Amino acid sequence: MHPVLSRSARIGIPLLALGQGLCEAGFVLSARWGLTGSGPAALGLMGGFAVLRLVFQERGAALEVQSLRRAVSALQSQLLETLRARAVPAYRPAVRRELARVLEETIPRAAEGLLARRRFAGSLLQGGVLLPGLFLLSWKIALPALAVGALAWRVLKWKNRSLRDLERSGSHGRAAERRANEEFAAGLEAASGTAWDGYLRRFSGELDAARVADWKWRRAQARYPALLETGFFFALTGLLVSGAFVLDGLDGWILFTALLVLVYRPVREAARHYPVALQGTQALDEVRALLAGWNACEPRALPPENPEPGFFALENASFAYAAPGGGHADAHPVFEDVSLKFRADEVTGITGPNGAGKTTLLRLIAGAEIPSGPPGKRGKVWWAAAARRTDPGIAYLPQRAHPGADWRAWASRLRSENPGLWEELNAVLRLENLIGKAEHPESMSGGERQRMALARAAASDAGYLLLDEPTTGLPAHEREEILAGVLRIWKRGNARGGDPKNARGALVVSHEPFLGALCDSLLDLSREARA
Repeated sequence: MHPVLSRSARIGIPLLALGQGLCEAGFVLSARWGLTGSGPAALGLMGGFAVLRLVFQERGAALEVQSLRRAVSALQSQLLETLRARAVPAYRPAVRRELARVLEETIPRAAEGLLARRRFAGSLLQGGVLLPGLFLLSWKIALPALAVGALAWRVLKWKNRSLRDLERSGSHGRAAERRANEEFAAGLEAASGTAWDGYLRRFSGELDAARVADWKWRRAQARYPALLETGFFFALTGLLVSGAFVLDGLDGWILFTALLVLVYRPVREAARHYPVALQGTQALDEVRALLAGWNACEPRALPPENPEPGFFALENASFAYAAPGGGHADAHPVFEDVSLKFRADEVTGITGPNGAGKTTLLRLIAGAEIPSGPPGKRGKVWWAAAARRTDPGIAYLPQRAHPGADWRAWASRLRSENPGLWEELNAVLRLENLIGKAEHPESMSGGERQRMALARAAASDAGYLLLDEPTTGLPAHEREEILAGVLRIWKRGNARGGDPKNARGALVVSHEPFLGALCDSLLDLSREARA
């Protein structure tokens, strides 16, 4: 993993805190000098140190915010770059949920923790600058102060172990809470009648049980800094009282009091930053473990151009599902040693029973998956020349279609830039009625979202179209007409000047009985896989 915090942040944040401590010490010493009779000069120095401290504090706050933003961006970029470069099965629910959780929770927590470690170091430096002043005033008081500090450090290390255990338990509890929420969301529509009350009570109990460990961790986060702060407060107060009896003269005692007050603040801040730094270390370890698992996956690359330029093809391809970084022994085979080819200028229909590998075939053609097996024996996927030489080469509509959050802006842009294509799509998919509803996607049915996604796929400039169950959610009596219209628009969309040689092709997976009538050829994948 690349360094997350920049060098300027790693060094600059503690140094700026050190500068604040030096300015505070200079302010106190200038005040002491002023008490001996050099009033105007001392006031000037005091004002200079106050301004310098303000500058250091302002620059430190700005650097912290900037470093936090860059740290989140750096971690996010490393994660997404690994996802782009490796064949991570990101469409699978478990991986998709893990990615969403890491982007939303773990990365910000890790960045905050890294920043808190710099703040913790800066607070210790800031307090350490003022300690020599105690020795200069009285070694009789400075030695007990160091003894208190050593005892506090031992307590800190002891609490560190307990905090780590609580943080691990809290992480497990949060994971259990997420699983309970996911199961509840998945089963909410299925619960009805007399089972409703029992279902809600069971869910409530699962949430309460899952949150126990997390609440313990949160309580420790709140109590630990408070306990340390209180302990240091009473220790410093004791030193302050003892100074009244040990130090000679009011001036020395005032200087000693000022130094103690200034030491107390960075010590308190260090106590508050420590649990955050610990939590961030745990979060960073999670990100590193996830990246290590993803980096164990095969490199991702677009399929090469087919020597037969007019065909997409699979050559002796096999595929088996396995967890990221898992071995071949744990893989679940979908098909083995399959060879197929599809004309790039024709519409090919794919049929077959559930589990035959239809969706997997589309994902292999799209380059979202790579064939399984040991290197050199996993087969190949080839793209037709027209798709390999265009960007994007392929338009892909998966089973769980998502039209995109910007669909309304996309539709407005298409309507103004290509009104002819918009009118054709609107006549087939009735898109005008969906523009206003796109602002409230939660109110839209699955069929409406499917129409939106079909429109976006059909308007693509890609060289080839992959459709996985494109009639999902559409009314039964309209499915054939809609699919026929979309395929007609798609094939003609790239036929420049009406030349059929430039027509685009498509691969359509569907269980619909009319599929054969809309396609140039039909392939039963179960028979091909058996062959």
